[in-house]
Amino acid sequence: MPAGGEVFTGGVRLEPSVEVLAPGANAWRLAGTMPLALHGVGGAGVGGRFYLLGGSTVAASAGGGNPRTFSAGLAP
Repeated sequence: MPAGGEVFTGGVRLEPSVEVLAPGANAWRLAGTMPLALHGVGGAGVGGRFYLLGGSTVAASAGGGNPRTFSAGLAP
């Protein structure tokens, strides 16, 4: 489940999207967006929810990180 990231087309910007791999379809689908565009986000699924941890708000940099957590329910 990729979340966030950097887009380097026409400049550098951060992406708030969260995508999931649709099993059997060999395709990614949009699962939602984070309330804040980030890159360098870690994540884990626990108890039917997916948690996104950390991340940076500064494009093309490892700086700008503040402790933060987002979560989303996982579809069955």
